[in-house]
Amino acid sequence: MYKSHSHNRISLFTTDHRQSMQLLLILLTISCSLAQQTLLDISNCPAGYFCVSRSITPIPCPAGTWSNAGAAQCTPCETGYYSTKAGSAYCTICEQGHICTSAHLPPHPCPLGTYNKKLGQTECAPCSAGTYTPKQASVECTSCPSGSYCPNSAELPQKCSPGINIFFPIK
Repeated sequence: MYKSHSHNRISLFTTDHRQSMQLLLILLTISCSLAQQTLLDISNCPAGYFCVSRSITPIPCPAGTWSNAGAAQCTPCETGYYSTKAGSAYCTICEQGHICTSAHLPPHPCPLGTYNKKLGQTECAPCSAGTYTPKQASVECTSCPSGSYCPNSAELPQKCSPGINIFFPIK
């Protein structure tokens, strides 16, 4: 009886072992299938991100760059454009009265005495003699009014002394 009991035990172990192996194989197959479904196809990569082939997680484009959907890499913003946040799907053109010196920084206003009337610029132009800018981020220079003079285009006009009138013709 002991032998048959032992024999049954071996037989049961072998049957249990086979069932365990089959169950393990089924679980591995399911896990592998789920993992493949979880992996991201690069064509599904969202705009503002780039995806390494079969990567699980899209990676946001850094500030100063952008991407369309399905991108494998980010594209730097062109000169005169900027993108200050990670994960951008586009770059913004630098507005009038401002300059964009670095694509990952916000636009800087043109300082007093300078102006910029065009979009997408990297430099502000100085005001000519007889003109000034009343504020930063100016899109044009203002002519010095009659009865005043403008020794510095970065300062407001100064009144002439009584009896003196300086006039600068507009060019």
